Amino acid sequence: MNLPVLWYAAIGTSFAPPVAGTIRYHRLDRTMKLFLGYCAIICSENAAETILAFHHISNLFLATIFLALEPVLLCVVYASGLEKGTARRFILLLTLLSVVFCLPDLIVYDVTSKLNEGVAIVSRIVVIAMSAIVLHNVARGTTRVLTEEPFFWVATANVLGGAGAIFVLGAGNELLAMGVKYFVAAWNLNWALNTAVYLLFLRSYFCRTRGAMSIGQ
Repeated sequence: MNLPVLWYAAIGTSFAPPVAGTIRYHRLDRTMKLFLGYCAIICSENAAETILAFHHISNLFLATIFLALEPVLLCVVYASGLEKGTARRFILLLTLLSVVFCLPDLIVYDVTSKLNEGVAIVSRIVVIAMSAIVLHNVARGTTRVLTEEPFFWVATANVLGGAGAIFVLGAGNELLAMGVKYFVAAWNLNWALNTAVYLLFLRSYFCRTRGAMSIGQ
């Protein structure tokens, strides 16, 4: 099956974070262990999509389901690392709003032959918003070098990947109208950003600090 090199790079790189997390498992705190589970789910979803693609079976329904679930999964990780307070309540509220929108949309409007763009865009917006909140709290509350905070890398990765996905999904039809090469270039950008996301996830496991976050409210 002839697929772009950047697609293979993104899929292959997604295996690196769970492998690194497993190797360093005994050095991780509870929040980073939850993040390891999150990375393992991403890796499994990518593997399942790849298998379906190579068997010429549409994998878009898997992508839609994962995009709908991702804010919930990420909320579990972020909420674990945040102390009780305003930031944690905002993250829980954003996740609830995501579920309220995505669940009915999946049940009523989803078409398995194509990606549910409404679910995808809402999911990306929520992930970016939650990650921005975490970045703010990490920057404000840490007493260590910022780059030695694991969730600096995690939240930065999710903002980067979410923004790229919104661009591709939002501009996809316009780019396709300009020509197939522009549409393909946008997806190549998305796959390149996904590769960067997984490398940033990988970096989070090699911070010298043991705690996932040293932040307040």
